This record gives sequence, structure tokens and C-alpha cells, in this order.
Amino acid sequence: MRVVGGPAAWRDEVYALVWTTTPWTLPANQAIAYSPNLAYCLVTMEGESSRYIVASTLADRLATILGKRLTTVREITASELSSLRYEHPLQDDETLPFLPSEHVTADKGTGLVHTAPAHGPDDFKLGKINNLPVMCLVDEGGMYTEEAGPKLAGLAVLTTGCERVLQLCRNRHALVHVDTLRHSYPYDWRSGLPVILRASHQWFLDTSRLKGQVLEALKGVSIVPDRGEAGLVAQIQTRPFWCISRQRVWGVPVPVLYTSSGQPIISQDLINHYCQLLDSEGDDFWWSSSLSKLAPTHLLDKQNVETTGIERGQDILDIWLDSGLSWSGVLDSPTADLYLEGVDQFNGWFQSSLITSVALQGTSPYKTVFVHGFAVDGDGVKMSKSLGNVVNPQTIVRGGADNKQQPAYGVDTLRWWVAAHATQQSSVPVSTTTLADSKASVHRLRSVLRFLLGGVHSLPSTVEPPVLRHLDRYMLHCLYHLESQVKELYNTFLYNKVCFTLNTFVANEVSSFYCHLTKDRLYCDAEDSNNRRAVQWTLYHTLITLTRLVAPVAPVLAEEVYSYLPLKESDYLFHKTGPWALPQWDNPPVAALIQQVLDIKQQVGRLSPLNCNNWELAAVVSAASPHWEQLKVLQEQEESCDSQLSEILQVSHVTLHHVDSGEEVEVKVVGLAGPSLCERCRRHSAPAPDQLCPRCTQVLANLQ
Repeated sequence: MRVVGGPAAWRDEVYALVWTTTPWTLPANQAIAYSPNLAYCLVTMEGESSRYIVASTLADRLATILGKRLTTVREITASELSSLRYEHPLQDDETLPFLPSEHVTADKGTGLVHTAPAHGPDDFKLGKINNLPVMCLVDEGGMYTEEAGPKLAGLAVLTTGCERVLQLCRNRHALVHVDTLRHSYPYDWRSGLPVILRASHQWFLDTSRLKGQVLEALKGVSIVPDRGEAGLVAQIQTRPFWCISRQRVWGVPVPVLYTSSGQPIISQDLINHYCQLLDSEGDDFWWSSSLSKLAPTHLLDKQNVETTGIERGQDILDIWLDSGLSWSGVLDSPTADLYLEGVDQFNGWFQSSLITSVALQGTSPYKTVFVHGFAVDGDGVKMSKSLGNVVNPQTIVRGGADNKQQPAYGVDTLRWWVAAHATQQSSVPVSTTTLADSKASVHRLRSVLRFLLGGVHSLPSTVEPPVLRHLDRYMLHCLYHLESQVKELYNTFLYNKVCFTLNTFVANEVSSFYCHLTKDRLYCDAEDSNNRRAVQWTLYHTLITLTRLVAPVAPVLAEEVYSYLPLKESDYLFHKTGPWALPQWDNPPVAALIQQVLDIKQQVGRLSPLNCNNWELAAVVSAASPHWEQLKVLQEQEESCDSQLSEILQVSHVTLHHVDSGEEVEVKVVGLAGPSLCERCRRHSAPAPDQLCPRCTQVLANLQ
């Protein structure tokens, strides 16, 4: 584009070397944008006398693209650029300005960007700031209008029109280079065709006036997970306006009349009149009522408007304004406890609701926003009917026509997949792998709960709470803290951590720890003995606590487990809200003692021979005060084969020695030289081979 008004010292003709990926917008050019942060220079091109303005850092790259050597004549400052003007590329009688803009970068091109305010958001913003005319020469059909001139009028801008523009530039010797560039460009998701950006007459909400209030209201909102909060704040900070009108054949109308010259007719009296028509004529009044009913003469007279030539507006309201005002129709109070939607709603419902609520009632419409991810297929591709990759939730639950290819996972597996994966990332794949993992998690949980049910099956409904061992009390202590942790995770919507925490607790504390250590009491002690009832009592509370905690995620499994409980106060789990874990279960001293014994158990494991049955071993534990006094609570005699200490250490015999000094507990592991194997309990506590131990002998005698 030919520069006019440059310094006399430049002598020969000077051109601004401008680049664009949308040549069809050149007829609407209103400025050249440059970056205030880049250095520019005047260069000569091999074989030409003219000089060109380009960004200094892009000169070498341009030389490669053009296949010509570029020679720098002089540097150009930003202030020099701001004082220049240039001739319109297609019109001789119009000169236009150079304008600074932050959207110009040195990533590609020349550092000078063609600007058409009617055909791009960055161009439009720059035009608004500098009061440039927004000249749209493209109609709704994507054709050049008559205002574009006889050489372009009626041509499709993306095809023949674009070719004609390039030819006109060649004819004026304004075209230096044409190339094919692969770059990002908006396409219509439904038709798969490129989108034409064009300015049109619309209605706007001035969000810049609300920006401060909206950001202040957002400070009192909890967003879970919080990774989207920064994006929402950034969008609000940079959004200068909100276009609230659309051109569709259905929707809520924008109730505005227009004069024959296109000027809107708006007054409070007319708005009140429309509200009366809405009550008397119904929702469709705007389209069904006559113009004389919509615009009574006495109301138009107040506006000094002639009745002839009046037209009703054909625009409808943006559906995000409709949904953004949903709080006004459903809430009894100004603020909802929770808004829940997908991550894409940061630019939609969450934002529109916040803006409308602050504008009309001065506060946020929500206290908490919970955001889930966007479901995609196993390859990470957005689900679409046209692509045929939509996964039907009913198929996941009930299975498909081929059960081998599409097995039935059940409701709980689907819910577990949602809870475990939907908040961890923005895109949530629905794949065979993730569903199989969710199924395995539910199955493992079900297996442990089923074991617990078997353990409490014979627990009588009238039994008094037994005297618990320290191991039992420790398990209740763990349950108390598990419930507190999981309830807090539920309250903060961290469902993925709920799944992880429950799975980990069931696998470690319940299955591998408590159930494993107490199997001897559960299977081999007398049925109604205190020690066995203590295990059953603990298993019962473990079962009911786990069932209640998992119920929000896996309700079918929870109800199934509850239906088989021997002790219950209602027919259905969800009809009973308590009691939960009791405060007296919290027992830090017991937890500290058990942890001390578990440290000793680790030493026993390290000292034990490989592939050895620990019930064939004995442990000698030597400790000084205060450790000895603490351990003595678990074993009163110096030597024992049935103490609480031997149960936790899982050895047949424990000797607890008191020593005079020493800060550490000393552990030795030795092989048994005495008692024989009891064929019933499989512990080495029988007085002689082929005999039962005293405990098992007594249990069987009582059965007879």
C-alpha cells in the first residue's frame, strides 16, 4: 500500500508491505496496524527501485519467502509510523492511517496488518478505539453488496470475489506475493464450511460498565475445581460488550419497533405496553399482534414518531441471555447454593448468569460453581452424530447388541466413571479402558463389602456392645477419620478423591489390615465369645459406614448391601440418615499405640525368613520404659500365644521383656521349638502333634 506524506529524505516511492489471510476483506480496509513493541525498517527489494516498510525481525524471513534479497536502508521508529498515511489499495482518492495495536506480532507476516473493522474482532476493537467507520460490504449471503462497486457487487467473497480482489490488486501493481498458508480459521461445525466474519446491526450490553462489580462479586464464589477461575476472570476483564441479539426464526423477540429509516423506537411506556400484551395475548404476542396493537398512536405521538412505515424488529434475544436469567425464575432467594455444568460454560451459562445477576440485583447468583469435564470418545475426539462416535449411556448401562463388544457395565460403574474422572481434566474420555477400570473398582469394593456381610451374618440383633480389643478400637478410630475426610470431599465436590480415598481405605485398612489380622478370632473363637463378637461389632460398623459413604456414587450397590444387613432401623438405606461415626471412636492414644506395634511388625517382617509361615515363628520383644508399659497393655504376661500383641504381629508366640535402658524397641525372630500345629486354627499352639489347641478343644466341646 503506497505511503503518502513520508519524510522528503525517503525520496523514491515507499510502500507498506502488508499481509492478510483474508484478501476478500481488502475493499473494507480502514487502517494498517503495527506493533508498538516491534522495530521497523525501510528496505529495498532486489531489482526494484521502490522501498518497503517491514518489521526488522521479519526481513530475513520475507526475503526467503519472496526469493529476493532485501537490503535495509534505515530504521523507522513507532512515532514515525504513527504520523504516516497510505492510499487505499483499491481506491485512489482515500488516504488512511497507521495505528498501533497489541494484536500485531512477529510470529509471521510482515509486522504490518491490514485492518477492516467490519471483518474481525481485533480489527473491530481497534476501529472502535480509533473511531474508524465500520464499513461492511458483504451481505448475509456472503456476496459483495452494491457499495463494493460494480466490479465486485454480487460476487461470492470466498471464491470469485476473492479472485477478483487479487486481480484488481495486480492491475494496480499493489500485489507483491501470493502464497498458500495453513492456519487456524473458524468453520461451521454443522455444515463444515468456512465462516464469514462480518459486522451487522446488533444490540449490545455494555459489560465494561459492570466489570468491576462482576469481578468483586466473583471473589465470594467458590469454583470447583479452581483451574477454571483464572480463565473466567480473564474473559470478564477483556470483554468490552455482549451482543444480546440474534437473527433466527425462533426465540424470544427483541421488542423494538423501527422507523422507515431504521431508527429504533424505544420508551418505557412502550415496554410497559408490551408487558400488558404479554399478559393478555400470550408468549407469541410480538409476532401475532398487528402493528397498530403493538404501537398505539398515542404512544408513538409521545415519541414524535409517524405511524407510517413502522416495522417490527425481527431479531431475537441471545439464548445465553435467556439462560443467564434463569435465576430470576427459579430462585426464591437472590443466590443459589450451587451451579453445576461443563467446563465450556465458563464462556456461557456461568458468565451470563453472573453478569445478569450483578446487573439486576447487585450480587452473584451462585455461591459455588462445580465444573465437570467434556465427554469425548476413546481417541479424545468430541462426540458427534455426524462422526458416529457418540457413546450412549444406556448402552454402557445395559449393553449393546453384541455383549462381547459392548458389555453391560451397570449403573454404578457409569456413576463411578463420572465421579472418578469427570472433574480431573477438561476432556474426559469414554473408553473401554476407563470403563473397565471403573467396573474393576466397583467389583473390588463389592467383594470386600460382601465379605463383611458374611462376617456379620450371625450377629444377633439383641447383642450388647462387646468389650473391644485395641485393634478393634483402632479400626473404629480409622472409620471416624475416614468419614470426616470423605464428607469433606463430598462437600467440596472432589468426587474423584472420594473414589480414590474409599478404594485405598478398603484395600489397605479394611481388607489387608483389619480383616486379615482378625480372621483367627472371627473363624476360630467360640461363636458367642466376646472376642469374636468384638470383631463382628467392628465389621458391622465398618460395613455400614462404608456403605453410607459409597452410596452417593454407587447407590445400587449400597442398597443391595443394606438389604442384607442383619441390623437395620429402616427398610432402605436412603431412608436413614444416621447415626454416622461416633465422636467417641476418635482415639489418638490407641492409634499411637497400634502404630508403634505396626513399626515392630515391620521389623518382624524384615527379620523373618523368606517364604516362611509366620505362625511357625516366635518374636522376642525387648523394651525399656515407657515403651514397655505401653506394649504391656497388649500383653499382660511376659509370654503369650493369644495376646493382642501376637494377633497384630501375626506370630504364634510373643515374649515381652523389660530392659533397664534403651530408646528403641529391640525385636528378635526365632523358630518355634515347642507347640505343634493345631489342625483347626492352623496355629502352632497344640500340646502335641495331631491334637487340637486348648482353645479349639473348648470350642468344639461347647458345640457338642
